[in-house]
Amino acid sequence: MRLAALALAAALLAPAATLGADAPKKGEVPAVVLARFVLPEETWGRMQAATAAQLQQYIEAALRQSGTKLPADFAARFSAAFATLFSYQEVIDLQAGVLAKHYSDAEIKELLAFYRTPLGQKLIRTMPEVSQDVNGQVLAVIQRRMPDLIERMKDELDDAAPAK
Repeated sequence: MRLAALALAAALLAPAATLGADAPKKGEVPAVVLARFVLPEETWGRMQAATAAQLQQYIEAALRQSGTKLPADFAARFSAAFATLFSYQEVIDLQAGVLAKHYSDAEIKELLAFYRTPLGQKLIRTMPEVSQDVNGQVLAVIQRRMPDLIERMKDELDDAAPAK
């Protein structure tokens, strides 16, 4: 399933919260400070809700197509269950781990200083829209090209199939 793509799409739809709302906690490693700065908890909540709504629609359609009858409160139940998959702290820990893997503490401090500037804050605010635009264009191209790819794959599979 395209869970990663849907999560990204949800992130792209969610506007950034007020930046820097979470003050660094004493002794917190720079990667965690940066992760919290670029993904405030309020933004995470909106992202999670948007992702749940998109997935719920996808899953509902798939279940209905398979003939499954869904209860009237399926959307609410799915949303509540989805909210238990990841906590905000887990996401921050994951993001901080990836940041620490790719950047030194000194580089993370430089990034944090940049993100605190007006341009850095604009980057955080506008990146979801920029990414959404790029992803929309990529998806449109994929949708246009997919029928040809499927046809080519059918031809290749037919050519590779043993003769009967």
